[in-house]
Amino acid sequence: MFKQNSENRALIYNILLAVFAILMVVLVLFQGPPPPAQTSAIATSSVDQTYEVLGVTPAQIKWYVIRANDVEQTVELERDGSGGWSRRGTSQEMVDVQLAEFGAQVLASFRVQRLVQFGPDDSLVQYGLTASPQYVVSFGVEAYNGADIETFTMYFGTLTPDQQEYYTVFVDETGPGQPRRQGEWVYLIEAGYVNALVNLMSTILDGQTPPEQLTPTLESVP
Repeated sequence: MFKQNSENRALIYNILLAVFAILMVVLVLFQGPPPPAQTSAIATSSVDQTYEVLGVTPAQIKWYVIRANDVEQTVELERDGSGGWSRRGTSQEMVDVQLAEFGAQVLASFRVQRLVQFGPDDSLVQYGLTASPQYVVSFGVEAYNGADIETFTMYFGTLTPDQQEYYTVFVDETGPGQPRRQGEWVYLIEAGYVNALVNLMSTILDGQTPPEQLTPTLESVP
């Protein structure tokens, strides 16, 4: 009797296993295989990564030029050996150190995001990146050997549809046949950086507004 009961239990167990296996096959056929397990680290494309342009300090920036083509205004500032700043050109007019250092801080903190690659013959007019863009910023950075100065020039085109970023590209304005685009990317840069430099230019050209009046501009920088 006990042997028969044991055989019956084994038969029932085998039947249940078979039914379970059939149900699992049906489930896979209707729903597909389960998704792969997620790892803790999610890989992202470099196109989506925001990063610093230069990774330099404000002290390494020896001069910079801000140009607004739409209103035909330009300011050129240069650091002297004593830590002061003056306007480049014939006047050599001294500039408030705090104002000038603020501009160097903005430039050193530039962050851009890759948007789209371009070829040598591609037009960037849809981004406002023409031979005469809305804004142009050039700056000279002291190399780590302490002797050379490397020049960077960035063109800033139109704002993005949400008005939060500018389209920008690196440009070489030296030598014959210039300007010539550098690299292979159109970038995005937060509008706060560009607006801060434009406001700084207006402040200097309008007669050196006291630094405390630039506080809203300082806060606008990301």
